[in-house]
Amino acid sequence: MGTGRNTAVHVSTFYCEHSTSKSRVLALVEMPGMVPALRAVFSCADRAVAELAAEILGSIAVHGLGPNVQAVVERIKSLLPQAPAASFRDAVDSAVAGKWEAPQDIAVHRDEVWTLYGYEQSDHEPVTPALRDSLLRGSSNSRLADYAGTVIRHIQLTEFHTYDPSRLVAAATATGWKQREEPGFEPQDSDNVLDSVMWFFDQGQAVPGTDIVTQTSEAQILAVESGDEVHDWSPEPVVADFGRGWLLLPGADGDLDVENARRPDFAGLFPLDQEQLNNDEEDEDGWRLTPRTADAIYTALCVLADEAYDDVEEHQDAPVDPSDDWMVFDRLPRITWRMEAAWRRQFARAADDLSYDLERGKWPLPTCTAEEMCLHLAIEDAGALTESHRHQMLPEHDDDYAWDLCSELFFQDHDVLMLFDPRFDGIEDPENEINQRLGIANLRSADWFQPFNNREARDPDRRFRR
Repeated sequence: MGTGRNTAVHVSTFYCEHSTSKSRVLALVEMPGMVPALRAVFSCADRAVAELAAEILGSIAVHGLGPNVQAVVERIKSLLPQAPAASFRDAVDSAVAGKWEAPQDIAVHRDEVWTLYGYEQSDHEPVTPALRDSLLRGSSNSRLADYAGTVIRHIQLTEFHTYDPSRLVAAATATGWKQREEPGFEPQDSDNVLDSVMWFFDQGQAVPGTDIVTQTSEAQILAVESGDEVHDWSPEPVVADFGRGWLLLPGADGDLDVENARRPDFAGLFPLDQEQLNNDEEDEDGWRLTPRTADAIYTALCVLADEAYDDVEEHQDAPVDPSDDWMVFDRLPRITWRMEAAWRRQFARAADDLSYDLERGKWPLPTCTAEEMCLHLAIEDAGALTESHRHQMLPEHDDDYAWDLCSELFFQDHDVLMLFDPRFDGIEDPENEINQRLGIANLRSADWFQPFNNREARDPDRRFRR
């Protein structure tokens, strides 16, 4: 890159591009009204020399040339062949002088780019990121087909318990919210409480004096071919079904069971006070199942059961196709993908059985292969279920979230995980050589619900909320 007298050209950043045969040093050239462009300085076979040259050129362009840098420049020139050494010397001279030739052969004027957007740039209107984004966004009153990108509808449901309405209204007022001043209106009037909640929530802030008792969301990708439309153009009302939520669980007769609607008291079920601990509530090294860990695994098991039942309702006996919309059964080994709806309901029941152990303050110890798989999936999912306000209210402990220890202590072995490994295809067959050598049992899909010999079988008549 030779020197010149075009002082409008600015170069201060250099990069390296490496291939199997050579390395190139590139300069980022910037000029008013033009799109920044990369221009080659020189090429050589030594990657390390190219990297050092780019670093030194950048330093010279910003800080100038001193004795120490000059010594490095001479060292680089001595390591380069004659032609790239000459190009490097010219680039050093340009960096010292701050004068670079304009790369007319590769320069693209910004007006050319904006014309492609369908926009004629005004001499009086600078090109800003906001202007550029506005050209890509489209109109806010466009139909779905008019948008260039994907349109996603996200609907969120949040239910608040306002345990301290006075604090809530006072905090909202202090941050700029104006409460109603109509005759007869009290500060703690339900409308003021409602408006205060919306004041904080709409700003994305925590809502003082409240607890979140339910928080869930639903999202979908809108598609023209499916008859979807954006809200303003939608021929149907936009509605969402969030299910029953966390706290509304039907009883055995299908009606809401207020007693069972409460979350288990894991702080009481898995106490951290040493005096309250029984010998069977911790392992020989002193590790214990803490309230937070129990709550996270319990939540993961409940979600797993819910999603498994939903899979059965939607797909019935259909074989699992990973390209379809499955929530649970596409996560299981391939040997289970053709099992019928009754088998899948039993698998969902296995997740319920393990959650019931935790509800009673017991470790979730699998009694069959299906329960082992449920617990593996729940431990995998539990780490993402620890952010809710209710969960964060549980006491902390150093043993919280020890997922590796859970995987080690809750299982007798991890044989079921071999079903995911193609190297062990066929290991579920009792006649398989590896199966016989390792003494593996109950890996065939039909045997997943057979109780282990050393574990007590579940009560088949126990009533569930399903």
